[in-house]
Amino acid sequence: MARGHDIARYPAAGLMLLALLPAVPAAADDWAIRKYYNVQRPATPGLEPVFRSGIEGEAWTGFFSGFTAATVPFRDHNTEFDFYFGIRPSLLGFDMDISYSQRFNDISGSCCSTVEFDFDRPLWRGATLEGKFSLDPDTNLTRTETRATFQVFENYQLDSTLKTSFHADNPGDDTLVNYNLFASRNFIHDDGANTRIGIRFADTNRAAATAALSVSYQADF
Repeated sequence: MARGHDIARYPAAGLMLLALLPAVPAAADDWAIRKYYNVQRPATPGLEPVFRSGIEGEAWTGFFSGFTAATVPFRDHNTEFDFYFGIRPSLLGFDMDISYSQRFNDISGSCCSTVEFDFDRPLWRGATLEGKFSLDPDTNLTRTETRATFQVFENYQLDSTLKTSFHADNPGDDTLVNYNLFASRNFIHDDGANTRIGIRFADTNRAAATAALSVSYQADF
């Protein structure tokens, strides 16, 4: 298992991946490659902003793989890196993600893995229901997520999300419940890229409610 002083190899590998992907020949017409950036600035004084970026390749057959990096100033380590891969099938009107991810951080190196199942389905015009279930096989940490997304006006969106996390062998007092409400506006650029700006409100059963400004950018190569 890698330790803190070895962690530099992981962001280095990620940066190499970022540098090499634009050189992927367009012969890879069967692939879509997208990049993603996000920053969240908490409204609470004294809390540091959270930065996240990632890159992902997806084959038209539904297979995908990617890398994300994030700062996490609210934890006992400062940065996290995730490598993941999976498949996105569709069945009976549901779009699904089935994936495996491995996380690393700058303190303990390789820290945890996750098996995840996601689905989403349009409900009616401008509304979508999403669900997520994930499990860490090493610790039995289980997470669930239910989200309803509403297109309020053109380019304006409202997301309502309920999350829970608990250890499967001790689901009682260990359960964390988190509710998020995210109001945002999408800006579509001429090249097809998308910028999303919004306000996120969050409340949990363990801490006071918080608010944060979120700015995201996503584009395909």
